[in-house]
This record gives sequence, structure tokens and C-alpha cells, in this order.
Amino acid sequence: MKVSRIIASTPQRSAKDTWTRIIELITGAGSKDTQQLEAARSVLEAVIGEEYPTDHPIVVWGAGPRLVIYLRYDADAIERGHSVDALSWNPTDGDWRISAPAAAEDVAWMTAALGTGRISVRKLGDEVGDDKAATGTAGALAIDWTVLG
Repeated sequence: MKVSRIIASTPQRSAKDTWTRIIELITGAGSKDTQQLEAARSVLEAVIGEEYPTDHPIVVWGAGPRLVIYLRYDADAIERGHSVDALSWNPTDGDWRISAPAAAEDVAWMTAALGTGRISVRKLGDEVGDDKAATGTAGALAIDWTVLG
């Protein structure tokens, strides 16, 4: 199941304030490894500043439903205002992950800046698969063709 939230960004909020609002939305009592959210600030602010999450969401998964976060900019952001509906669960309680969209030419440096952890970037247009595939922990499919004779 997916749940979405739409958050107003610039000019309603700066990229920094937008990321701060996202952190406030997805954290609460029981959140794990929240220092990674602050450590990823520069990369996520770059993603937000480039306006990629207009059509390509920031995806949060782990505890509870998958959360997709879209941002609005310019007149759409002003019209939307500051309000963001609260979540009924804490998506960063337990084994959570975040995937953010980025231009193909930015994926390498952003990945290097993020290092290994719970937050990653993906090329614009790439979908986030199931939880195991999205975290790179899916097992490879092996077929033993010899049993078919």
C-alpha cells in the first residue's frame, strides 16, 4: 500500500526548510538512525532545489505503508500553503529506507556523498521496486536448467 503527501517547497519554503519539514513528517518516537537524515541534507537539498520531486517522488519505506512524497513549487506551492497532513505511523521506526530522484549525471556524486546507509538516489524515471530490490538485498534468481532434461 502507498500513501502520498504533497509538500509545498519554494517559494513557500527554502530547500533547507523543505527537507526539515520532511524530516519532521517522517520521524517521531522510536525513529532509528535519524542522524542519517541530517547527514544527507546537502544531497537532498540539491534534489529539492532541482525540483525533481515534482513528478518523481521521494520514497520512504520500512515500517508501515510505503510513503511517496511529491513537492510543489512556484504558484502551486503558494496555493498549497504550509500545511502537511500528519502520518498515522512512523515510517522511520525500524528498518527504513529513502530513495530520492536525481538526474543521471548526478547519481554518481550523490551516491558517493551519501555513502552506504539508508538513503540513496535513483535516476529520474527509475521506479523503486520491492523493499529488498530497492535496498540492493534481493537474491539473484538461479535456474538449474539441467533438471529439465
